[in-house]
Amino acid sequence: MFHYSAIGNIEGQWMKMGHADCGVFGGWPYLAYQYIQKTGGLQTWEDYWYCCGLGGAKGTCEVCPAPGYNTSLCGPSIPYCNMTQSCVTKLDKKKFVSGLNVVGWKAIDQNETVIASQLMELGPLSVALDATLLQFYHHGVFEPFLCNPKNLDHAVLLVGFGQEKELFETKYYWKVKNSWGHKWGEKGYFRIKRGAGMCGINTQVTTSVLQKT
Repeated sequence: MFHYSAIGNIEGQWMKMGHADCGVFGGWPYLAYQYIQKTGGLQTWEDYWYCCGLGGAKGTCEVCPAPGYNTSLCGPSIPYCNMTQSCVTKLDKKKFVSGLNVVGWKAIDQNETVIASQLMELGPLSVALDATLLQFYHHGVFEPFLCNPKNLDHAVLLVGFGQEKELFETKYYWKVKNSWGHKWGEKGYFRIKRGAGMCGINTQVTTSVLQKT
């Protein structure tokens, strides 16, 4: 879900120092930034852990849309949601992390050299990609034959980059944190080809802007 990536970026920004309410239900990362800015803060993982959902079946942790949810910007709602795991029930402003204030967000240039530079300067960045074949990933540098850079359906957290030397070539890659658990991929992370706009990973790179204390 897109909000996981946004929260990861905010965590990175915190460590270094509006158009719709999608809440924790998803939507584009910039909408998550705007929601957090409007709400006034974030709780810790211990107070409000990540709820990934299991398809919306009754009894799962699938969250309900936030008040003001906009289907055209956030996506269609689900047939069932669990109110006990939703913002309306779990959000407790008394438990917000002291001093953490999101005051805006900004987009990063699509040039991957610029992205690498911004990653080193700003820390982890929120990115989106076509994850259609990502479910089949196990290890190595992800470079699928079928991948539509305009079909962005999953957001993840860009955390690093590097290169891997093989017998006949050197593969340049991004290191990315996914939200599918530490047993998936390379301990919860994956590597994807860098420098070719693979799966559109360079097209929606954003970062939150936090109030300096």
